[in-house]
Amino acid sequence: MFTDLSNAVIGAETITVTPTSADQTQAAALTVAHHAHDKDDLVLLLDVLGLPAGEDDLAQLLPHLNHDPDDRTGEPDVTVDLDTIDPTTRAVAVSMHRDDTPTADILTATGLTEDQLRALVDHQEQPGEHGQDASEPTANPEIDAPQDTGPAPAAPQADHAIEALLAWGEQHPARGVQALAARARTALDELAQRRETEQAVAAAESEVEQLKRQLAAAEAKLRQAKTGKTTSQAAPTAPAAPTAAPTALTPNKSERDRIRAWARANGYQVADRGIIAQRILDAYAARNTPSALPKAG
Repeated sequence: MFTDLSNAVIGAETITVTPTSADQTQAAALTVAHHAHDKDDLVLLLDVLGLPAGEDDLAQLLPHLNHDPDDRTGEPDVTVDLDTIDPTTRAVAVSMHRDDTPTADILTATGLTEDQLRALVDHQEQPGEHGQDASEPTANPEIDAPQDTGPAPAAPQADHAIEALLAWGEQHPARGVQALAARARTALDELAQRRETEQAVAAAESEVEQLKRQLAAAEAKLRQAKTGKTTSQAAPTAPAAPTAAPTALTPNKSERDRIRAWARANGYQVADRGIIAQRILDAYAARNTPSALPKAG
């Protein structure tokens, strides 16, 4: 037994101990701060673990204290100044929160504390009718949801802010943030492509409608020319002749029924439904000029 103990002591003495780096010490202190409830608790934990607990160290760690919302000890809540948080970081945190990203992942990706994230989320979820006080920060109007009905920011500024946000996410050391930025860029590209497509379709449809109107006007002139009358020669007291041609081109249901009844009465064969033959439409349009009526057959 003593031999084994001696061997263990000798083995322990030969182990190389790597000194703790400053980054490791700072990370450990932040972890302690996240679990401490007040300054005295923080100082005690740091002392037990042998971590730095000077005034400068405490000043950096106090904002990271854990304040449990269920802890009703009467201690005042920590006031979080949202103006001290980088606007891009705010936007990323809010976006990840809306995507139901776990809180731990949001804190890791953004470097925020739980208090800062909670205050930021509460700020974003404020009802629109309350608005922002004059004392509240307005760090980035493009990212914070506007509470008034003022004019929207100019498109170039918004595009610049979005591109800066995407670039920040793509260069972030956390893979989760990089993946989020990649998905956002893909979605924006697809959205821009869809907008361009719909705009092109709308422009083409508008052009087609204009051409249809021009074609309808030209066909109306052609029918008037076939009847031997022009617009200037048409009698102003006989509205049936000039109005028959446009309605015969694209008649509505009641007009189609009248055309079918007229066609049957004049010896034309016409179905009860479907498209009426153009020769019947032409004959109906020229019905006031018997010499120009095409023969039924």
